[in-house]
Amino acid sequence: MVYGFPEREIIGCPFCGNEISVLYFPETKRPRKASWGGQAANIKTRSEQYIVQENCLHCKKSKEEIQKALDEKTREESKKYGKAFEKFSFSKKTS
Repeated sequence: MVYGFPEREIIGCPFCGNEISVLYFPETKRPRKASWGGQAANIKTRSEQYIVQENCLHCKKSKEEIQKALDEKTREESKKYGKAFEKFSFSKKTS
């Protein structure tokens, strides 16, 4: 897969579970070189994203409502994994 190109997928509607068509951008990470020689490279991360292509024919929800529900779900998952990462960080403890 080339960076930045979406994949067409069929997923379940977050409200009723029937199939809907979406464009899926998976989470990607790529290094960015620093402008100064000898500096460490930064890593640019783009979280996964869904773009809804059609309304749900079964529950009659609009694309905008489905998009909002998918965005909230994606945001909650990223927060969950972010907290798990903080749990295992090697920061210096002050006691």
